[in-house]
Amino acid sequence: MHDVRSLRPHRAPRTTGAAATLLAAALLLTGLGACGGPTPPPSNVSTDPARAVSAEVGRDGGELETTAADGTRYRLEVPPGALLARTTITMVPVTAIADFPAAAGVAAGVDLGPDGLTLFEPAILTVEPNAGVDGLVGFAYQGDGEGLHLEPSFADGGVATFRLSSFSGYGLGAFTLAEIQSLPVPSDAGAAARQALALLVAGGDDLDAEAVALILLVWYVDGLAPLLALAEVDPGVSDAVYLRAETEFLQWSDALFSFDLYFAPPVLGDLLASERDAARSSLAAALRRGFEVHNDACLATADAATALGHAYQAARFALAATSLNLDEPALFLDRDYLWSQYCLTVAIDTVDFPDTLRPGDTGVLELTGAYRLGDGPVSFDPPLRYRVAFQGGGGFADLTGTANAFGAYVVDVTWPALADTLTLLVEACFDWEGGLVLSDADVCTETTIERTPAEEEEPSLTVFASANGVVNAYLNVSSNPPATPYSVLDQDSASLGPPNPGSFDLDLSASGSGSAAGAAGSSQATVVGDAGVVVGADGATFTMSVEVFARGSMSSTPPSDEAAVVGFGSASGGMTVVIEGTSASYTLNVSITYDAPLAPSSDGASVGLSGLVDERDIRSSRVVTSSGILPPGTYSFGAELVAEAGFYANPSPDYGDLFNWPETLNATMEVTFSVSQ
Repeated sequence: MHDVRSLRPHRAPRTTGAAATLLAAALLLTGLGACGGPTPPPSNVSTDPARAVSAEVGRDGGELETTAADGTRYRLEVPPGALLARTTITMVPVTAIADFPAAAGVAAGVDLGPDGLTLFEPAILTVEPNAGVDGLVGFAYQGDGEGLHLEPSFADGGVATFRLSSFSGYGLGAFTLAEIQSLPVPSDAGAAARQALALLVAGGDDLDAEAVALILLVWYVDGLAPLLALAEVDPGVSDAVYLRAETEFLQWSDALFSFDLYFAPPVLGDLLASERDAARSSLAAALRRGFEVHNDACLATADAATALGHAYQAARFALAATSLNLDEPALFLDRDYLWSQYCLTVAIDTVDFPDTLRPGDTGVLELTGAYRLGDGPVSFDPPLRYRVAFQGGGGFADLTGTANAFGAYVVDVTWPALADTLTLLVEACFDWEGGLVLSDADVCTETTIERTPAEEEEPSLTVFASANGVVNAYLNVSSNPPATPYSVLDQDSASLGPPNPGSFDLDLSASGSGSAAGAAGSSQATVVGDAGVVVGADGATFTMSVEVFARGSMSSTPPSDEAAVVGFGSASGGMTVVIEGTSASYTLNVSITYDAPLAPSSDGASVGLSGLVDERDIRSSRVVTSSGILPPGTYSFGAELVAEAGFYANPSPDYGDLFNWPETLNATMEVTFSVSQ
């Protein structure tokens, strides 16, 4: 990108015999503001839309390029600080202009938009025709060709350069001396002065400082000063006069600066020092009044939409003061003072972020905030824009987003794994919406969140007995008629549950007797059981045992009568494991023994742990082992042992080998469950 302050006037090749006449024509313009000549009628501008380009350009500046059908190359460089707002800029080649004052027509031209856009730093437009720029003179116009006049352009190496303080149309034409002499003097003082300066540059002779100063002086007296005087009273009505005066000031100031670069040492600044200072003072007064009028209207207006409009205009005046280098405390235009008076304020109301995090952890950051116009109610529309920035380096990207309809912004924040502490800068801004967005006028507030690693909690482990550990004892006496085999003649049972949490132990017995129908005799069964849980710091041992004894007698043994005594015993219990903090390793060992052969279907054992271990129908002496990892959670453990013994007074062949059931059966089961973290 060009250094805009390095460009100085370069003389175009001299038109033969024209220099003195051109200079005289320029000097005649000393009366340009008093009378002026006829204004050319509007000219229709023809463009080549197929070669148009556009780009959104903001405070950081930007570039656009396009090439016309004839090969002419156009390049626009918008420097940083030229714009107050993000703006879509367009550039389209011009192919012709109706009633163009040069018979040869438009040698090169480009239309820039938006028309009339003010630039607070001059943009640089370079035009490079294939045939070069010898003998070509710059021109400019507004709108659809209105106010066409000559414009200073500086030629160097086949490229013509324009310095722009506002947008319109610009180009080059091959004017003859007669065509130049017949050009009317524009009625607009600024356009007339720029045409006079263009004539001086095109003349080819060394520029005369006094001639340039005279043109700038007339421009100031007849054009800039009256506009500035009107601007001081205009803000708050339409701002139109102020905006025109602002553009005129920028054009006049840049002409003073750029033409002064031609002279060594510079002299124009000294020659026009009083006018320059008076222009700055008058513009500062207009800016200050404009801010105050709109800011007061914002505070006094009940309608939110209207108040926001005034807030926008007040912000625009504040930004203009900075861009025009008028933000001085002595002028009451410094940024700190203006924003301290501003009608729109932003606040972050709540910040919610966990204080239990450590490096590498992710937490949810919840913010709520709103903006307020004066003393009015808080508002969430338009929503605030948030930025969460990691402090302390590391190159972590900012987190950005907008609040919801209720003013809340929620985002996940991950503590960088290598950062010993976490510091977050939270910024909430009122963001202007619409086609014209003020880039530096966002009203913001900020807060800082700091976190140090939370103390690492020791993992915890709890083991306790379940709600029930039971021993049951039954006595069953049955006889046969065949229609109702094993009908229960008598039964007895008992149970006992443990305390919770802790350990439990129970010991009980039950017995019963009865007689078989149709037979004389007696039978008896006794069941003794024991179950217990012993809880330790890292686990528990669960034990149970069952002893079953059965005995019977009969006085006669008719073939149709049978007598049987069956003892059935069971013991069951359980425990619960609660794991917190981190996962735990577990080991489960189960040992079961019986001291005699088992019944065909009733004897056995089972053990289970929350579905991770599930052993059922354990029907022989054996050991079951299981191990693994348990994540934090609650796990239930349970076990049951079953044993059965029987005595038959008169077995029948129908019973097969059932007569081999023992009269006494002892069964034991031991479960050891341990966990560690």
